[in-house]
Amino acid sequence: MHAPRRVARGGVSAANLTRRVDHGAVVGLNAKRTMSSPSSRLRRRYRVMWNDDGGTASHYHPPLSPERFKQIQLGYLHGYPVDAYLYPLCFSGYTTTFPSRSRAYTFIVDRLQQVQNFGGHKGLRQYRFVDNFRRLWEAGHDPTELLMQESERLDIDFWLHLRMNDWHHWGASEDDPDRPGLPANLNLYSSPFYEEHPEYLIGADGVAGYRGDSPPRAMPYLQDFAHEEVRESRIEVMVEACERYDVAGFHYDFMRIPGFFKIGQEQANAPLMTDLIRRSRSELDRIGQARGKHIGFAVRVPSTIAGAQGIGLDVPTWIQEGLVDLVIPSCFFCTDFGADMTEWVELAREEPVRIYAGIEEAYRAGHTGHLDVSALDYGTQPRRLLLDDEMISACAANHWASGVDGIYTFNWHCKTWAGNRLNLDNLGDAQRLEFRDKLYAVTRRDGQYQYCDLQAGPLPARLGPEQLVLDMRVADDLTSAAERLESCRLWLHLIDCDVTDRIEVTLNGVELACANPLIPGQMETPVWLRYEPAPELVNQGANEVGIRLLSRDIPLQVQEEAPINLADVELEIRYLFPDGKGSEPRGYRPRT
Repeated sequence: MHAPRRVARGGVSAANLTRRVDHGAVVGLNAKRTMSSPSSRLRRRYRVMWNDDGGTASHYHPPLSPERFKQIQLGYLHGYPVDAYLYPLCFSGYTTTFPSRSRAYTFIVDRLQQVQNFGGHKGLRQYRFVDNFRRLWEAGHDPTELLMQESERLDIDFWLHLRMNDWHHWGASEDDPDRPGLPANLNLYSSPFYEEHPEYLIGADGVAGYRGDSPPRAMPYLQDFAHEEVRESRIEVMVEACERYDVAGFHYDFMRIPGFFKIGQEQANAPLMTDLIRRSRSELDRIGQARGKHIGFAVRVPSTIAGAQGIGLDVPTWIQEGLVDLVIPSCFFCTDFGADMTEWVELAREEPVRIYAGIEEAYRAGHTGHLDVSALDYGTQPRRLLLDDEMISACAANHWASGVDGIYTFNWHCKTWAGNRLNLDNLGDAQRLEFRDKLYAVTRRDGQYQYCDLQAGPLPARLGPEQLVLDMRVADDLTSAAERLESCRLWLHLIDCDVTDRIEVTLNGVELACANPLIPGQMETPVWLRYEPAPELVNQGANEVGIRLLSRDIPLQVQEEAPINLADVELEIRYLFPDGKGSEPRGYRPRT
């Protein structure tokens, strides 16, 4: 869906796409869904769901008091529109945060007495994490119960979640020389179940038929769900946790880490995974009926239906059989700016299931994001950077426009450590996002798990005489908002661009003039060419950016050795104060 097209295309009309109306409601796609969809079995509609990976305690020196423990985990959310908090029953690998009777999982505090390897360069953090939990338990406090109490106080539904596969319990994606088939440097988060059964792993032979550049290095060491014991272990620990804790729901995370069957066996084994989901739903219903309540069931899956089915997750069947309450389509690890939830919304239209769009904390960029732009490796490989505030607003606005029921954040604790929660306040309402400054971007290829991340981004791309056409969805109606608009700028980040190069750039078939062309005598700097399209040129919905190289006046050998590479494409939309951030006028503050 994201593959760049090297043909000239005309503009695309977005007149029939969704529009926002009063109170943040969305008409068009979402209106039919809202009015005709069966009622959800959940007691409330969540605006924002917050996934906590559980590792926060590893960054704090022991001991943590019960009040301090609650505050470091949930203090981010106090007063913000987060209605569901998802906490891991296993922080990483095959360990639980409570004394478990499961055959496959081990209580994390017990692991302190069983292993010597604390995770290499992360060893101190692993030790701190477990020591904080050990001290809380010895003082008579169940950490999970503490967080449930705090969630109730904040009127936030408390969910538990389980990573269906993981990679945090080993230190290197290569065979252990003493235990062939197992990964090297197994650490505190491993368990006897994992270590004593290398036959349960996907294995090197299981990735031999991988479709893509190369299989993920970690994939041979993920457990293979074709084995009944592996599937049973997930159900067993889920049941144990839900019987122990009075949760609002339980969440299977299939994107941490994706890969559940040997390559080529996914479709044959998909019914096994569907059976796991059926049995899990039955167990949750059994526990819920004893408590006189419905326990929610959520799954996080690849961002496209085909991507999910390709790895053996028959999500359409799960939805049609009413097995799940929430489906969370998500990319793997780094945000896909082009992810489109429309097909999921359509799939769930007549079903009592809600669709939540996942937004990761970071994205891949072709720049460092730092002031030191003279670094030798500048621009040579994708960087993983935290999403800008304006990028978060753009992603969320596009998701709301597609008709989703809410937003799901993953790994955002890293974002909030940077001290920024303003966007969290806006995520839960399309109306609040409407006139926020935004930065729409084209996705840069990540290269990981291409077989389920089918929407691999088109960047970086080499410029040539054929037109490169890139898709960009924009939720903003700039024509109607022209009087509120401060600026609209299209930015192209080019590597190895020269002052003599002639480049043609179009937006929806209309050629744009460069506002900051390269000038002779300038020092070479990272090249970000700026274009300033009129508001009426930007469609609300689908847009096409066309780019082609008209000519280069440098020797052919240099052209071949230093081709022009398009590293990043961003559309920056800024609104006038008070809608936008505004800025202090010159002289507003004394120079002293």
